[in-house]
Formats: sequence, structure tokens, C-alpha cells
Amino acid sequence: MRKLFGILIVLYILYFTIQFCTNFFSTSQKNTYVISTKYGDYQIKENYYRGMKNNTDHYNFVINDTFSFKVYEDFTRRGRIIEDLKVFKDDTYECIYPIFKGKDQVMDMICKSKDQTRFYHTMQGQNSALDTFVYDLPNYSVDAYKDQKDKAYTRGLATFYPNNLTEKLHLAINSYKGIYNIRLNNDKEVSLFTKDIYEPKIAAIAGEYYVTANYDEDYHFTSFLRVDLVDSKQQTIDYNGEISYASTVQGVADNKIYLYDPENQKQLEIDPEKRTVKQIASGNKVRIFNGIEWEEKEIMDGNYSFPKSSETYAYISPGKYSGQNYRFVSTSNGYDVYRSSILNPEIETYLFTTPAFRNPVEHKGTLYFLSGTEVKAYNDASGLRTLASMNEFTFNNSLNFYVYSK
Repeated sequence: MRKLFGILIVLYILYFTIQFCTNFFSTSQKNTYVISTKYGDYQIKENYYRGMKNNTDHYNFVINDTFSFKVYEDFTRRGRIIEDLKVFKDDTYECIYPIFKGKDQVMDMICKSKDQTRFYHTMQGQNSALDTFVYDLPNYSVDAYKDQKDKAYTRGLATFYPNNLTEKLHLAINSYKGIYNIRLNNDKEVSLFTKDIYEPKIAAIAGEYYVTANYDEDYHFTSFLRVDLVDSKQQTIDYNGEISYASTVQGVADNKIYLYDPENQKQLEIDPEKRTVKQIASGNKVRIFNGIEWEEKEIMDGNYSFPKSSETYAYISPGKYSGQNYRFVSTSNGYDVYRSSILNPEIETYLFTTPAFRNPVEHKGTLYFLSGTEVKAYNDASGLRTLASMNEFTFNNSLNFYVYSK
């Protein structure tokens, strides 16, 4: 009997070891479970996707085929991470507030009405019963979603808002001689050129590296300049050939930058980490990354950029599983912004309204964009925030911002 008990203990340990290894090393994990509330059962479809090429480590949730959202918090790849749902219902709204294992206020309460789905902080004060319900939620504060611009400091032409920055975020903004490299409690102006460059169009970020053409060269260039945003160190990336200043950055994929030179009819791949440049195509055919996979296309009407939008969506972030659709609807107040996952495009959520937008980019679950003079950031954990502002953005569309997050 004692021997049998020992065997059972060994089998028990072996079973949970296998389960742990399977969950920890697998690239995806799917769970479907039910949480009971006083308003009935809520079915939770939880898909975990490990961060691989062109994807970001995250959980994708669909609840009762009504609510859809992603979570980018670290739950050490565990499953069934929602342990409870706080539910509000009346004749107008159905709202849910997920309680996650071991973490407080991962996201805001999300509400569905007849017309749309939106987060509570965008509708506070519109329903007194809902306001009272939210006030009593455990470990919840609607202030977590407020734009905190009360503290500001200036570096060169740009103003930054430290209360809206995070320790993991690295923000770079074009200056006329290089970039402002901004971190929480640490900022630096990095000089790259000996003269003012008013149109630094040949520039991109791949991973932690900001890369730009060496604009100190005349007529054409034969090297790129690389800045590591973590430590602001500069290095040169040399190329054995000439590159035209008419070249266009097509986009970034797998932490490599792709550039097309129409004058020399060649496509280049720049690997900032290895500091290499190689030609990968020539003539009128180029390789295009469509957000999920590579395609070879003929150049039509001078369009050789990687697609980031469609007729329906103003911006589509890349990734087979992490990709999201953003729809910008023009209104009298600017633009109403809606989001849906490429996995569940039929479930759309209103996020915020902005007076203007350009240069949208999503990085690790946060949407960054320019709104007039301001660099904005949105995610479900902190709402819409202003990271920086610079008046030069108003009249110089060649200036841009770049983000990297650890």
C-alpha cells in the first residue's frame, strides 16, 4: 500500500510537471471556461499567444461573443487568469469588470449598449447607477485613465510629460540635428548631423535601434547612422554602394528595416543589430510584408511601402495573432477611434476621440500617433495619454516620433 501511494505521488508530480512545461514552452494556449454571476453564466474564451516573430506576447479574450479585448500583463503564461467578473446591467447597459489572478485593475470596466461598446472612463457621469456601481468596485480608480499633463519639462524644441511616461518606454523625436532620446527621469539630445536637416524622411526604428540616412553626405549616401535608444550610443552602418536620397523606407519586419531606392532600382534590407546592409531585390519587383507574410510584387504607381491600412481601417497593426484594426470615423469633433482584433473583427470597441491623427503605430499593445502638436499613446491599462508635444509638428510633416519598449 505504501509502495502504491509512492507511485501515485510520483505520477502526480510527473503530471503537473508535464502540464507546466507544456504551458511554459508552448507558443499558444487555449482555454474556455465559465464564470457564474447573478446575471447568469459568462463564457470566457481565452487564447494565449507567446511573443514570436511579428507577434507580441498577450492574451486574447472573447466573453459571451460580446466583449473582445487583449491583455499584455505578465501572468507567467498561466491559463484561466480571469477569476471573477463584476457585472452591471440595466435597460441601457451591460457592463463587465474582469478580476484577474494576483493583479489589481488590469483594465477598465467595459460596457455595451445598443449602439456601441466602450470603456467606462469614456462615459463616466452618464449613468448615476453605473457610477455608483463602479465606485464600489474593489481596488478600482477611474483616475488611472486620466491624462496627467500637470508636470512638464523641455528638451530643445520638445516638451515632455513625465507622469505619462513609463520606465520601460523609450521615446525618440526628430530634432533638426538628430533626435531627442527620452526616458522617464532621463533625457538626452543626440546630435547626428553637422547641419540642420529639415526633412529626415529616411529614418526608422527596429527594436531598440533608431536608424537614419547619413545626411552629412552630399548627393547620395553610403552609410546609415544607428542610435541605441537604451544608452544613446551611436554607430555607423556602412554599405558598399550608393543610395539615393529619393529612397523610401518601406517598413519594418522582424526587427529589420526595408528600403527601396527608385533611382538605382534596388531594395535593401538593413539589420541594425548586426549593422549590415544587403540588397534583396532589383528592377521593378520588390518584397512586401503585408503584416502577416511576405509577398513579391511589381512596383505600381511608385507605391512600394508595406501596407498599414485598408478601405475600412485607417491603421492595421501587424501580427497574425496580435494584429488589430483601427477605424477612425470623422466627426464634428475630429475622429472617433474604434478597435477590433483581426481574430474577431466583428466585435468593435470605441476607444477615444481625437481632434487629429497621423503616423499611427502600435507597439506591444499600445497605439501611438500624432495629434496636431502632440505625441499620444493609448492602451487599455492607462487610457489616452500625452507623451510629448512640439510645435514643429504643425508645419513639418517630415518630423516624426519613434518608440521602443522593453
